[in-house]
Amino acid sequence: MRTLLSRRALLAAGAGALPLAGLAAFWLSSRPRSVTKLVVAESAAVASALFYVARHQGYFAEQGLEIETVPASSGKEALAIVTEGRADLCMVAEAPFVKAVMSGRPVRIVATIESSERNTGIIVPAEGAIRGAADLRGRRIGYIPGTASEYFLAVYLEANSVARAGITAVELAAGSAHEALARGEVDGISGWQEIRARADRALGRRTAALYADGVYLETWNVAGLAPRLDALKAPVQGFVRALIKAQSFAASKPEAAIGITADSIDVDRATIAVMWHDYAFDVGLDQALISNLEGHWRMANGGQAGAVMPNLVANLDPVALEAADPGRITYFR
Repeated sequence: MRTLLSRRALLAAGAGALPLAGLAAFWLSSRPRSVTKLVVAESAAVASALFYVARHQGYFAEQGLEIETVPASSGKEALAIVTEGRADLCMVAEAPFVKAVMSGRPVRIVATIESSERNTGIIVPAEGAIRGAADLRGRRIGYIPGTASEYFLAVYLEANSVARAGITAVELAAGSAHEALARGEVDGISGWQEIRARADRALGRRTAALYADGVYLETWNVAGLAPRLDALKAPVQGFVRALIKAQSFAASKPEAAIGITADSIDVDRATIAVMWHDYAFDVGLDQALISNLEGHWRMANGGQAGAVMPNLVANLDPVALEAADPGRITYFR
């Protein structure tokens, strides 16, 4: 192991007395570490807590990474920014990812960083008439097309034997879905927790949410384009190492992690604290992700005759995790 010479030792010995090898070692250790910039398309989400912790705590910097973010209104938009070549990485749920695969985009998932059965639900006014699945019949339910919102709505209706034709499905934009609820243009929204937090503000009161516990485990994944991931193997490995370190921080100091996340996405701490235990922050690649991807593919294809499912395992990129901690890879290969 290389021993760094202290400033005190240098002064005592004098520059002329230092061996040439010692001078070289000191000069090398004093040089600024090379820095690689990674551009991350980022939609403000509690699910991205490990990313915010790693950035705030300097874990990316420790890996020689400079992080630049491009704002997005959803994981779907973040993935689009990546496929357009305007960012190297993004965080995204399975639905937009599978849509990209089906459109022929060479996208890959590097790691899942969060999973939850309660990140997405049917958001309704707390004092409204909708109390359960049966109350959705005849109602206008908003959703964000091409996202986990659309997938969740379909899964929730099917799980509760409510025909899709029994509701009026209304397409909404992620950034303004809460406004449609506040104006009464829809009776509920299939949406994620950040939409619910904005709806709470817009309505001036708490909302309620209908979940599909035991039916759908949503995952939040780091993804990128295959050619870019291949070109940035070392930086992406550093990115994953930083997230793993952030996982340890969040597990040991949840209150601090909640605060960092709240400050990062402009959602008050109390709101995040209430939902925090509904999230599992764990960096890895597992079989549940494969099952989710396959489920999304089946639904997107609508049971079309002759449709052959591709090998979605090919759209995972385990290289960074294999370098950082191979024990976190638990899917069948």
